[in-house]
Amino acid sequence: MKLILTQHLGGKLGMSEDVSLSKVSRYATTINADDNFHVLLGDLGGTLGIDQELRGRRNPAVTAMNYMGYNFAVLNHRDLSNISKLRRAVGFSRYPFLNCNIGHPNTKEPFFGEPYEMIEINGMRLAYVSGYAGPFDAEDDDLFEVADIAEALRRTLRYIYDNKDPDYVIVAVSDWDETMQNVVDELEGVGIVITGASEVYGGAFNPGGDAEVPSDLAANFSAEASEDLAAAISPQQFVRNIGGGRGRPHTDKAEESGPRLLSGKENYAAGDSASISMYHHHHEGFVMSIDLRFKRRTTTFEYLGHTISYLDHEISELTDDIHLNDLIYYHL
Repeated sequence: MKLILTQHLGGKLGMSEDVSLSKVSRYATTINADDNFHVLLGDLGGTLGIDQELRGRRNPAVTAMNYMGYNFAVLNHRDLSNISKLRRAVGFSRYPFLNCNIGHPNTKEPFFGEPYEMIEINGMRLAYVSGYAGPFDAEDDDLFEVADIAEALRRTLRYIYDNKDPDYVIVAVSDWDETMQNVVDELEGVGIVITGASEVYGGAFNPGGDAEVPSDLAANFSAEASEDLAAAISPQQFVRNIGGGRGRPHTDKAEESGPRLLSGKENYAAGDSASISMYHHHHEGFVMSIDLRFKRRTTTFEYLGHTISYLDHEISELTDDIHLNDLIYYHL
């Protein structure tokens, strides 16, 4: 199984000099089916562009992620910056937002549906649980509240093991920092914990340099005006503006002085001891993948190992998915 996780791609749909959703889509479609991978797409927050000034009925990132076939997502502080825009965006998604600690203030039930997702792959039952670990200042009229992440994870995991009988469990937490290490250490019955960062590369690759200063086109964009835009500008100009503002100039000097995109792999194999280790990996870039390997036994599945791949540099060198760019241009 290959799990591809993105984060902080808000405003980076296509025509980007580094990483974009369009390039991630290209990468996902090039995975060879002969490698026997079952591909899952997930997001650790900050990709919806909620904190970007984009006026329109439909969220372009959600439309792109629907097209790409995302399996699940979790929210982070960028997504929670505007609740009304977030609710509209979530309403158009065809994939679940799994947040075990975001619930109704009175009933405490999960606000965005189930706090976990059960996925069956060749008979193996995989449980994917996620939550938000960042700050949230609730107002009196807020529709939901953010509960303690540690207690919410323990409660959700107990329910899953009592009622769903999973073969393997993955936990994903957005907006994590090192002060929360005890939360990870206290988890039980979990194979891998993935934690997302509150920002990547120190914000150096933030589209337009400032979320408060969007491109003129993005600031005035509306779905009703798409025909007028099509007549006025080219598809490349449309996607460039909607997908990230003015961006940074592409120069050799800028490449040398800016941060280097992450790349590389790390391999982990199951130990010889009877106990199964829990692994914790922190997602510090835009895109990473986890290749999990299992062996079928008579009534269960044995974990063999996994490989972590940091994909930012590799994906930055790909071309855009032109079908996704066409979707953005013609249907938004």
